[in-house]
Amino acid sequence: MSWLCSEVYKNISSNTNGYWKPCCIGKRVNDMKLEDTKFLDFFNSKELNQLRKDQEEGNFSELVKKTCGKCISDESNGIMSRRQSSNLRYSNSDLSSLEFESIKVKHIGNLCNQKCVMCSPSASSALALEAKNHFGWEDEIVISSKPTETYLEGLKEVLPYTKSVKFVGGEPLINPMTWEFIDWLCQQSFFHLNVHFTSNCSRTIIPENLKKLKKFKSISILASVDALGKRCEYIRYPMNFEKCIENAKTFINQGINVKFTSYASIVNFGYMGEFLSFLSKEFNSNMIINMVNFPTILSPTNIPTEIKKSYQLPSANLESIRDVEPDLNLFKQGLIYLKSLDKIRGNNLFDFCPEFEKYYEQ
Repeated sequence: MSWLCSEVYKNISSNTNGYWKPCCIGKRVNDMKLEDTKFLDFFNSKELNQLRKDQEEGNFSELVKKTCGKCISDESNGIMSRRQSSNLRYSNSDLSSLEFESIKVKHIGNLCNQKCVMCSPSASSALALEAKNHFGWEDEIVISSKPTETYLEGLKEVLPYTKSVKFVGGEPLINPMTWEFIDWLCQQSFFHLNVHFTSNCSRTIIPENLKKLKKFKSISILASVDALGKRCEYIRYPMNFEKCIENAKTFINQGINVKFTSYASIVNFGYMGEFLSFLSKEFNSNMIINMVNFPTILSPTNIPTEIKKSYQLPSANLESIRDVEPDLNLFKQGLIYLKSLDKIRGNNLFDFCPEFEKYYEQ
């Protein structure tokens, strides 16, 4: 049976270390980097073509298992994966045509002002600094890849056939490299593009930059907000929840399309209902819910069954997690990790998840 994935035809990505990737959640398939490899050279690389071939043939090769672990995990747990949603979205598209839905802009790197508990130092400079000070992180704090002529020339070849550019960090709205790249897009007159940011909404856009963005076909922000109030501030330390919501409303008033996304971890899984109610009331909006699979110690699948059964869950996607057999050892490791962060940050997990405390004491 075929395991076709439209994503690897329509949405090519990279990581903050400058490596091309087949999609934003997949692992990289080779050592091709933005600095010395054009977009189409990666798109047509033997490794990416082999991945597509294996997927289409339903061959769960080592390449597929390594690259597509997130989707494989989601689907095995009864959760709609990015592969499945992508296939629905592009069900009537010609995958052989040279037309791209989006290119993820990640060369801007990991510059970020929040330390999300489910994030990694390679995606957050603030978390990298904390990890260096307390957990022995030895790599660079701030990661980025200066756009080379090869990279930019490669983009010139494909952006005329691309609908959107998506800025992902780090936090793109605070990163000077974001606005340098916007300037380059303006210089090339790529105004047919939709410009999209994934943002924690900790900052607004200054008038000068907003004026530039208004030249493009559309502007949209996917607001990364995981829970209501103080629970979200715990997850996305040291965020200010009220300021985040205020900024989201400012974006909407500026004519920017705002949608919300959340990462369901052990900290917020049982409390999604209250946040959905808030979004419905304040924004007349729903949200995209992604399951945290990595790090596995924070995956909601590992919440003890008795606790999962006590939660009132607002969606079928979340309900599917109830019956997944938890790994209690991983769950306890997650509690130990979060409590280690509590000591550094002056927080207390059990203020938000008192139902977990007895498992930590064990």
